[in-house]
Amino acid sequence: MKTTMKAVILAGGSGTRLWPLSRKQKPKQFQKMTSDQTMLQETYARLAKHFSPDAIYISTNQDYVQEVSKELPEINKRNIIAEPLARNTAPGIALAAATIAQHHGDDAMIAVFPADHMIKNHAVLFQALDNAEAFLTQQPTYIITLGLAPTYPETGYGYIKKGMVLDKQKQIFAVDRFVEKPDAETAQKYIREASYYWNAGMFVFVAGAMLAKYQKYIPKTYECIKEIQEAMATDFATDVCRKQYEKTDAISVDYAIMENDSHVAVIPIADLGWSDVGSWAALKDALVGDGDEHLVQGEHIDFESTNLVVHGDTKPIVTIGLKDLVIVDTEHALLVCDRRHAQFVSSVVKSLQDTKHKKII
Repeated sequence: MKTTMKAVILAGGSGTRLWPLSRKQKPKQFQKMTSDQTMLQETYARLAKHFSPDAIYISTNQDYVQEVSKELPEINKRNIIAEPLARNTAPGIALAAATIAQHHGDDAMIAVFPADHMIKNHAVLFQALDNAEAFLTQQPTYIITLGLAPTYPETGYGYIKKGMVLDKQKQIFAVDRFVEKPDAETAQKYIREASYYWNAGMFVFVAGAMLAKYQKYIPKTYECIKEIQEAMATDFATDVCRKQYEKTDAISVDYAIMENDSHVAVIPIADLGWSDVGSWAALKDALVGDGDEHLVQGEHIDFESTNLVVHGDTKPIVTIGLKDLVIVDTEHALLVCDRRHAQFVSSVVKSLQDTKHKKII
């Protein structure tokens, strides 16, 4: 059954942890990482099973609007929300909420999803969304986050600790606290306690109630977004958006809103089959598991190697007696690294930004 809720797909990120395939000109969400569709196309197709086409919005950077239209020709152009510049997730979510409120009213319910995550068990996700929708119909001042039951002590994710029960039947809990990227010992403790969940960046809220939280916690951003909203139906919309958006607070929605508000809840989810595909090592784990088998995209000729990630664009890659390596060969750069250090690729890309090599990122 289609929901009356609206969906926002966040498709403006740079995806630097999957460099050199994911680059500024064509980041991760526009790449075919897990199938013959791009990750944006996969996300849209998944959500189209639960949302009507006119209820799905894409929030992206102005630079990527043409790519979004190319990949999703069925999307109404008014449903592409273009950020004039990157200002983190708080302004982006506020702009999306204001846009949807302008189209559908302040009581519109909105679910937010990253464009570059893999989810295998769609029914589990849709049931959680139905539960969130039913709860918010009665408690519209809440933000509902989807917390994923951790399967290992990951140190690269934020965590959500569940608190008191708000709705036993729907398994909705108050959020006790948010925790950012713990060390290995702390992450292991969270696994044992079984009350902590991965923060996957998926959440549901009512547009008007969410904007009221912005007015309370980051009023400067709220005033800028309201100026943009009031200009949406005018000939000056683009100019107003550009001028006001650059004045917003460059901060995440987690830090700005969720960690400060008392009306934030979590729906714990297990068996979602989720991966953020956040590194080359994570991509391998998601597609072929964390074992000796290789993940290969392109032509690979191997002699006695184990546990490789190999991506080639045009020419064969030959490996001999290697273990636990990531090898990514593209037109612009060649990456070779130990898979245990794959999460540091984004740091390397950042360090290249102010060098003579910035053209390759």
